[in-house]
Amino acid sequence: MKIYRVLFALFCVAAIGFSGCSTAPEDTDATVIPVSELSTSIGYSWFQAETTVYKQTVDTAKVRQIAAAFQANQQKMYVFVHPTCTCTGTQKTFPHTIEVLKLAGVPDSMIVIYSMQSSATKHPMMDRFTLGGLPSFFITKGSSTVYTMQTLNEKLYANAPSPVPVEAGSRSVEDMILEGFTK
Repeated sequence: MKIYRVLFALFCVAAIGFSGCSTAPEDTDATVIPVSELSTSIGYSWFQAETTVYKQTVDTAKVRQIAAAFQANQQKMYVFVHPTCTCTGTQKTFPHTIEVLKLAGVPDSMIVIYSMQSSATKHPMMDRFTLGGLPSFFITKGSSTVYTMQTLNEKLYANAPSPVPVEAGSRSVEDMILEGFTK
C-alpha cells in the first residue's frame, strides 16, 4: 500500500511540473481583420445582423456630413474589438461605427480593425494606443490621435484624447465620428 502512495505522489509532482512547462504558444496577439472579411470571420457571425438593424435608424444627414468632413489619406480609424457579441450597448457600437464609415465612403484601407480577446491582448499599436476596454476606437490625423471612443465599465466614453474620460451619454455614433473627423 505504501508503494501506491509513493507512486501517486510522484505522479502528482510530475503532473504539476509538466503542466507549467507547456510548449504550446498562447494566442495572445491581436488579429487584423479587413472590413471586407468581417461577415465571414470567426466570431463575427452576429456582425451582419447588427448592421442590418442599424441601417434602419442611421442618420443619413449626419453620414453626408461625415463624408464631407473625412480627409482621404490623412484620417484613419483604428478599431479594437472582441470577436463575440456580448449584446451590451457598447458592443453594438462596433458594427454601427463600421456601417457609418462605409455609408460615408471611408475606404476600407483607412479602417484598421484588431480582433482581441481583451483590452490587455498584445497588438502592434501598443506604443500608440492605450485601451481602457473593448470596443475602443481611435481617429487619427497623420500621426496624431485626434479623437477616441472607448468602453470603460460597460459605458462608452468619447472625446479628444484626454486623461479625463467624458461619457458619451445619448450621443449617436454619427455625432461622435463627425466630431472626430472635424478635429
